[in-house]
Amino acid sequence: MNNRKKVLFGFVFSILLLGLMATQFSPSVLVKAQTGYIDVYVYDAITYLPISGTNVVLSDAFYSYIDSNFTDITGYCQFSSLDIGDYLVEVYPTGYNSNYTLITIDFEGEGELVQFYQELPYTTGNSFIDVYVYDFETLNPIAGAEVIFFNDLGVFITEETADVTGFFNFTDIGVGTYNIEAYNDSYNMASVSVTIDFDGEAELAELYLTPAYVPGNGFIDVYVYDNITLTPIENADVLLYDEYGFYIDWGMSDASGFYNFTNLGIGDYVVEADINNYVLNSSSLYIDYDGEGEYLMLYLAPFVHTFDILYPSDSQTVEGGLVLVGVDASESTELEKIDVYVNAEYITTISVYDTPTDFFVPVFENGTNTIYLEAYWDDMAIENATVDINSINVIPSVNIKEGDFLTYRQFNLAEGTTYDANFTFTTWLSTFEMLTHYSIHQYDSGGTIMQAEFWLTINVLNGYVSVDPSHSMEYMHFFPFGNLPLNPVIGDKSVWIPWNNLMTVNGSTTWEYTDVWTIDAYSGMMLVYVEKISNIVHYLLMPGLMEMILLNTSIDFLNPYVSDEADFGYTVGDTGNTISWDATDRFPGTYIIYKDSVFVDADIWNSATPIEINVDGLAEGMHTYMIEITDLAGNIASDIVIVTVNPVVLEYSSTIGSLFLSTIMCITLAITLKKRKFQVT
Repeated sequence: MNNRKKVLFGFVFSILLLGLMATQFSPSVLVKAQTGYIDVYVYDAITYLPISGTNVVLSDAFYSYIDSNFTDITGYCQFSSLDIGDYLVEVYPTGYNSNYTLITIDFEGEGELVQFYQELPYTTGNSFIDVYVYDFETLNPIAGAEVIFFNDLGVFITEETADVTGFFNFTDIGVGTYNIEAYNDSYNMASVSVTIDFDGEAELAELYLTPAYVPGNGFIDVYVYDNITLTPIENADVLLYDEYGFYIDWGMSDASGFYNFTNLGIGDYVVEADINNYVLNSSSLYIDYDGEGEYLMLYLAPFVHTFDILYPSDSQTVEGGLVLVGVDASESTELEKIDVYVNAEYITTISVYDTPTDFFVPVFENGTNTIYLEAYWDDMAIENATVDINSINVIPSVNIKEGDFLTYRQFNLAEGTTYDANFTFTTWLSTFEMLTHYSIHQYDSGGTIMQAEFWLTINVLNGYVSVDPSHSMEYMHFFPFGNLPLNPVIGDKSVWIPWNNLMTVNGSTTWEYTDVWTIDAYSGMMLVYVEKISNIVHYLLMPGLMEMILLNTSIDFLNPYVSDEADFGYTVGDTGNTISWDATDRFPGTYIIYKDSVFVDADIWNSATPIEINVDGLAEGMHTYMIEITDLAGNIASDIVIVTVNPVVLEYSSTIGSLFLSTIMCITLAITLKKRKFQVT
């Protein structure tokens, strides 16, 4: 098997992801009459009473907003003038959990009814929480403070107002944890968490609000310097907080290290300066009277971090499109991430856990390639390292040709619709880039819902997918799975987990007579079957949501099979000597037969009929027959058979032997008698 003919898994997987995402782009949606409607009712799941004032949002099947409405006193609202198609209805009733459902309008003028029975975001019971809101400094109650209740997941329950004693009572609640927030215009927000451990328990929550910042005419001039060189630091983040730590304002220092906070009232303030590669510094100061100006100089200590590329070395010659990179960093346990660039193009961000491990970087062309790495520590320090390598034999790993295609069928299990997606590789734009036409057809039992098409540019070297910016889709990068070290878990499969930890090979199986790797994607949310021999995705499943199957492809990554026939011989004059080869392939093509390197025969072949050639009548000696079979994709297989032709060797019967012996005896007797005659004479 020619290794160059193996497709990159990332390449095909990125196409699949584009297929899943591309449904949001529908430039050629079919136009239909707008006579359908959806009636929506929202009720309490326990009392069955209508919930008025519920915000109801309508979106299309691709989650694009269409309209919104509010339920009336009967819990009802309607969306009208709708096309045939799928719709998403979402409800957000105040004090209840939100909910949604998918609705399909199958024919013009159809009306659909959807009823929501909503549960409270908490368990009801016999417990209560008494809440008091006070001024942090005076300890006086804050009348009119807004008190908001959430469940432990942050889902809104209710909002009330404290009375003149700063009091509010939250009743009829069950066991659980509740978050309480209190607000007032003249104060900063405060919050507290309260847990009801058993039904009937009473809890007390006291929240103390600190006075909010009050503007005035004061100001603070801030200067930020390097504490070693004493030079000003430009573009430092300068932040202002009140004495309680609540944020007030932010700015960036100029070239002289200066920033000015204005309109400040009397009070205590905290100023903080921070910038990458420096240790954060802060200081407190007080404005004593309205209009006072304060001056503050903050000196930042630079971080000292080191970051180096261990390999490859500068000017090192590296073969292939993947470069193994090793790095070394000081305080490596505090290193957070490494941004990777190749020839100034952003490739990926690698998250670092504990210490950086070796990783692969793709390059796109022969010659000089510059790998630039930028390392980030959790103390905001940044260091970088660069290496220039000499790349050779950077060739595409995907052996596709113009006109090749991939066709997938996607079943949207949740909405009952089907998508047929086709990718046709049309034109080479460069050595590694192929212009690809993408089309999608969405339909259901009632017929076509939507059709769309657009163009992609695929870099077949490393799976890099670029999309026309007019489609508002970000660049997508995927590492290939080929030519990597053996995975210690699988043992016999080379695998790289692409950025964002999208997928991991976790085993192998047989699917529809195909040996496949099983891929665990998105932490178990997606199952993918990948053909072992080619890395083409054959099957993809998101349980309950989507199922995708490879229907057809013209891309052939397998060499055809030809049987290995044994050498043989025969004698001059023998007949019926034939070489017969069995050959099989998905896409049979042509064959050529050579005898002693000279063309003998050529024709098309098929998998059901052996390829035969009669070799009678050859001259004495050894003759070499070679067959070379080619499939429609250009994959080749061959076999050689040596035919030895032997000369005729005479064989004697017993009768001939007896006559021969008698003749010899007669001659011998005659000679003997003649000698005796001469002797008598």
